[in-house]
Amino acid sequence: STMTMLTADELSAMRTEAEKVLISTCSLLNPSTTRDDMGGGTATWGTATSVPCRLSMVQGLRAQTVTIAGQFQVHAPFVLSLEWDRTVLAGYRAIVNSDTFEVLNVDDDHDDRVLRRAYLRRVDN
Repeated sequence: STMTMLTADELSAMRTEAEKVLISTCSLLNPSTTRDDMGGGTATWGTATSVPCRLSMVQGLRAQTVTIAGQFQVHAPFVLSLEWDRTVLAGYRAIVNSDTFEVLNVDDDHDDRVLRRAYLRRVDN
């Protein structure tokens, strides 16, 4: 079987169509760490950017378990769909409605993606 390569126009049309599912908006916040004298640090959150999104719960086997720093695993029961080229990285926060989520993992495994997906867990405010 041969892989079918999409033309730029086909991919653009698919992305435009896919983005129609982004019916909500969320605020994305990127962290910056301020170091203290004790070698620790405090995370502060950058300016929120309001972007189109769609938040879904993932059930059972489709939920991601993310290993952090090779140490422990964290269950990521939510997935946030964003525009295909939206910048979002592990460690970002997303505020959807009034709920705050931590981005645990971002699915960026292929060039022909039509949406970018970030796996989240809820953060207790």
